[in-house]
Amino acid sequence: MSHDREKRDTRRFGFGILAELEPKHRQRLAIRGRFETLEPGQYLIHQDTDHHALSVIIKGMLVVSCHAHGDYLELARLDPGHTVGEMSLLDPQKSSADVRVVDHPARVWTIGGEDFNQLTESDPT
Repeated sequence: MSHDREKRDTRRFGFGILAELEPKHRQRLAIRGRFETLEPGQYLIHQDTDHHALSVIIKGMLVVSCHAHGDYLELARLDPGHTVGEMSLLDPQKSSADVRVVDHPARVWTIGGEDFNQLTESDPT
């Protein structure tokens, strides 16, 4: 990814759960995590797999769904500003649902659990 695009993505970081952070803290998070583009139909998370990361949706729409009692249930549709996987940072269990891109390419930022823990230990603010 180009440096200019990464700077633009970092500026878009001021929404959702990140809105209250000071710009310098958002910048530190952005550098620790990774930005990626996901195509329609691509999965960010698969149900019943290990997933220890927090993702913030920057662009696009993702659908949260799960297999339960022989049915495939759509639980939610998430648009920019929503987060996915935050519980896995606190309680590293297997994923309880699938999270998949719908319609158009999506842009997400993800930070793994280990990077998140290192960051919060080095600067708890």
